[in-house]
Amino acid sequence: RKVKARAGKKIQVEIVDKTGADQIWVRTLSGYDVTAPSPSWMVNRLNQCGVRSISLAVDITNYVMLELGQPLHAFDAGKISEKLLVQRAGKFRELTTLDGQKRKLSPDDLLIADGKNPLALAGIMGGQDSEISESTTGIALEATHFFSNAIAQNSRRHMLSSEASRRFERGVDPALAKVASARATQLLMDLGGATYVGSTTKGVVAKFPTITLYPKEISRLVGTEYSPT
Repeated sequence: RKVKARAGKKIQVEIVDKTGADQIWVRTLSGYDVTAPSPSWMVNRLNQCGVRSISLAVDITNYVMLELGQPLHAFDAGKISEKLLVQRAGKFRELTTLDGQKRKLSPDDLLIADGKNPLALAGIMGGQDSEISESTTGIALEATHFFSNAIAQNSRRHMLSSEASRRFERGVDPALAKVASARATQLLMDLGGATYVGSTTKGVVAKFPTITLYPKEISRLVGTEYSPT
């Protein structure tokens, strides 16, 4: 359903490296209740898919990823210094990911950063410094359409694979970023008591090329008659 935005500071976004992604959506929420539990129906469905329940915010992003196919990441909005950027690592040298591993960054690694610090290994795993914690009240929910080759390079360079990276490497529908972020935002409001502050986005949905099919030619190649309808 349509939700009216409340007054507050929206997290801004920018795609600095356009060879890594062509679209990003970030929806900012405030007043999130970090103690809110994940409902049993969500936990059960995640378990049935082989995904362990962690916390409400993480469970929601995982649930929507499984439901729609678009990976998402929830950042603590209070730990973002400026705005979220899709960029190469460049001068950044190290990132501690959510699995507790300190990873040496290559200048060509694709990241989500905030201008001062690296926050996530793009399309694969978030960083510890910006994760949802016991003190979190504001969330920046990120949904990006990353290019497959950029995420594949990240994954192979760090020998790190995740549910998100496996989807991005195989290709995610570019129209899903907006839809999935809206769906997850609604769940964070309904289940976690969050208030919607607003959305920021950069880039556009890529258009797929038009393909012309000729039933007669398909029938000739396959050996079975196919009609146009």
